[in-house]
Amino acid sequence: MSRDYSKFLFLFCFFSIIFSGCVSPKKFLSRAQYDLAIEYSVKKLRKSPNHKKSILIIEESFEKSNQIDNERIKLLELENNESNSDDIFNIYNTMKRRQVLVKTVYPFKSDFGSSVILNFVDFDAKMISYKNNAAEYLYKRAQDLLLKKDKILAREAYSNLVKVKNYYPDFNDNLDSDIKKAKVQGTIYFIIE
Repeated sequence: MSRDYSKFLFLFCFFSIIFSGCVSPKKFLSRAQYDLAIEYSVKKLRKSPNHKKSILIIEESFEKSNQIDNERIKLLELENNESNSDDIFNIYNTMKRRQVLVKTVYPFKSDFGSSVILNFVDFDAKMISYKNNAAEYLYKRAQDLLLKKDKILAREAYSNLVKVKNYYPDFNDNLDSDIKKAKVQGTIYFIIE
């Protein structure tokens, strides 16, 4: 009895792992997870350059994801709020990574007749502009938060300053000391006796 139970348990676990691990770009596309659909389709195209379904999924996912991202950027720009610079930069960065990934298999080698034309855009100038605006905003925001002498706000300031350092390691001469100051100001000390 125990042996049958262990066999059943083993088979159940085995098939659960097998079937839960099955991912398909079409599933990602239907769930509106366009970047994952593109990623898995590119992997398939690298193995089989004429895979018709992968080409069509990349085309649809690329178009839809760029449309969504462009609409989001347009909305954030219309708000005209400098705090949106970081979000806009991150969206452009995602779009740039998506384009670079698709370019690794583009132009497609299709045997099914229709040619797929994707619209690639140069985001570099906008990315640099928004990255600079984001760094300036995050640094000013961090300075304001540190003046309030609150531990929670100091942690937010620390996070903002680390982002600035990731964007521009040599942003200004005070950045490293400001990061240390925010870390100390946001740290809670306990005395255990």
